[in-house]
Amino acid sequence: MGFVFDADDVTRQFPQTADGEVPVELELFDSVAREPARLSGDTVRIHPLRGAKQRHPLYKEASDGGGPAYDESYEIPAALEYMRESATSASATDAALTFADEAYLWIARKEIDDQGKNLPKVGDVVEFWSYQPMGDVKSQSYWDVTLAPTLGDLWSQATYTMIKLTIKRRTDFPASEKVIKRT
Repeated sequence: MGFVFDADDVTRQFPQTADGEVPVELELFDSVAREPARLSGDTVRIHPLRGAKQRHPLYKEASDGGGPAYDESYEIPAALEYMRESATSASATDAALTFADEAYLWIARKEIDDQGKNLPKVGDVVEFWSYQPMGDVKSQSYWDVTLAPTLGDLWSQATYTMIKLTIKRRTDFPASEKVIKRT
């Protein structure tokens, strides 16, 4: 569906998906969406939430105490949007001082399609950065996915190019507790 235009004696319906082939425009937008992560991004590991058999007794979040709550993880290139000075919040109570960081992770839909994985969703855990300020040489930093909207919709179609994950790292219930196997 779309409008027809004439340019240099070429008539074309724009965008065209009638016969199932991928239009050139979609390939162009996919390549533009992939470029930031591939040029200046980092590789992240996604731990997809399967659905827990048990919940953490205090926080009511997925816990792997009764069996694995996460499917097999996978690595994917992503671009991080994080501004430390405005993304960190602190909370002090009589029991503890807690911190929470929030960031955005941009992932191209084409990267996920090429690996044959499901889209990231709320409840998944993202693992990356084994260097300061997030992690250290012994461990990565683990972040909860709190929002996972699709962005970059093309024209009036249901086709999109990006997923913008809102991720959060908290000290009161670290995401690492959900995915690291303890013995």
